[in-house]
Amino acid sequence: MTVAMVVTMLVACKNPKMDYVYDVYVAGFELDGESYVAKYWKNGEPVVITDGSENASAHSIFVDGNDVYVAGYELEGTKKIAKYWKNGKPVVLAPSSEDVSVLSIYVSGGDVYVAGYGYENKGGKRVAKCWKNGELIELTKGNLDSFAYSVFVSGSDVYVAGYEVNEKNDVAKYWKNGESVPIAENARAYSVFVSGSDVYTAGYDYSGNSSVAKYWKNNEAIALTNDSVNAIAYSVFVAGSDVYTAGWGNSDTTETIAKYWKNQEVVNLTDGSKASRALSVFVIDNDVYVAGFEGDSAKCWKNNQVVNLKKSSAISGAASVYVVKREAVIK
Repeated sequence: MTVAMVVTMLVACKNPKMDYVYDVYVAGFELDGESYVAKYWKNGEPVVITDGSENASAHSIFVDGNDVYVAGYELEGTKKIAKYWKNGKPVVLAPSSEDVSVLSIYVSGGDVYVAGYGYENKGGKRVAKCWKNGELIELTKGNLDSFAYSVFVSGSDVYVAGYEVNEKNDVAKYWKNGESVPIAENARAYSVFVSGSDVYTAGYDYSGNSSVAKYWKNNEAIALTNDSVNAIAYSVFVAGSDVYTAGWGNSDTTETIAKYWKNQEVVNLTDGSKASRALSVFVIDNDVYVAGFEGDSAKCWKNNQVVNLKKSSAISGAASVYVVKREAVIK
């Protein structure tokens, strides 16, 4: 062995080649005996969050470093108790006197933001809600029914997407730092994503004969379907110059079909033999991950191919997907 070969081997040992692994987290629920448990899957392996003493479900997942945050609810009697779990430990967001659904979670700079909606004791209206570290951020006055489905943080700005019901119809909107920004009438917004100075929201409008899946860029509408079929977009994700939305569509001859759109090009994830929906999309390094369900089964797709989620029950569902890229050393 030459001196040069020895030096090369030593350098290689001191500077191992770096590669990457991708951890895929999917949040949802599964029937356990007679109750539904909130859970998530990490790379297909299940992690149960609740004990099954009450029905529960996980609706959103976010990973920050080594911490896994999951948002959802657990029943107490007949009321939904708004919660999130940090590494399996629950944080209650609303008192048991309120019936609240939590639908989205985002972590930024160590601060935990959660969005949802629920009934309050005053007025009997449903009220859009957002919490920062457990403290409620007022979005509405409670005089109209309002709903919050998605939260996104960009710098010091907090965006929450949803809709409000006025005397005539639904109004899709988002709130920026608590200030209302209407998007469209006869419409609902279910997701928000901010890229640079651009604000993207996704949902649908119902201005014609059917619900039309759409996303809005800075309130400018981009239709993903026409009104010949019903369709809804539930999630939006921006990667570079590409806009990905996930949802469903149908026709007179099929069940609802889980699908996503890259810009305005549609990709069907199921064949329509069973009812299916895509509820969440996440894109990293050109790989497209989608979470949802087909029939009674939780599903995750990577680049249109099904990812195995280990389940103990025939009845399960998935609502959110989050992917983390980590360094791996190859010796």
